[in-house]
Amino acid sequence: LARSAVPAKTAYCITDNRIFFAAPGDYDKDGYFFGKLYSMDLDGQNKSEIACGADVCNSGLFMSDGEMLYFFGNSEKDGMGLYSCKLDGSGLTIGDKDEPRSMNFVAGKYIMATDAELYMKKDSTGWEMIDSGNIRFGKIVLVGDDIYYIDQNTKDPNSTPVVKRESMHGGPVETLG
Repeated sequence: LARSAVPAKTAYCITDNRIFFAAPGDYDKDGYFFGKLYSMDLDGQNKSEIACGADVCNSGLFMSDGEMLYFFGNSEKDGMGLYSCKLDGSGLTIGDKDEPRSMNFVAGKYIMATDAELYMKKDSTGWEMIDSGNIRFGKIVLVGDDIYYIDQNTKDPNSTPVVKRESMHGGPVETLG
């Protein structure tokens, strides 16, 4: 088994008084390190493996809304993509096959960004695209009901990236500078 000279990151989140995390670097696939899903008490005790049916990427998206875990993963059946499962590992589902660059929750709304598009979760059946462009680095920040991101005009190579603000409720996109 080949190992990378670069230490693997550990993806984790804390929810329900437990730390959920991906084992650091069990194997490397296409430049991504994957491992098993684990949880443990906040003091490091009672570590247990969570069988969810997918290997979890230990860098990138890994978060919970208190009921579900969301992570970039890989499974034999579906390959690499955005997965979710309940905190006990049950209910594994795959969403987008592209790796999301940023995802967050606010007031029951789920927002996800790739390098080119912003999505809002519409229901259990999928996501609705709410904006497209060149979302620089695919990173978003949620403040109240507003989504902030950096955008750049790819048709003009001399353009300067700008910060944009968009309401989760629709309406015009504002360029802030």
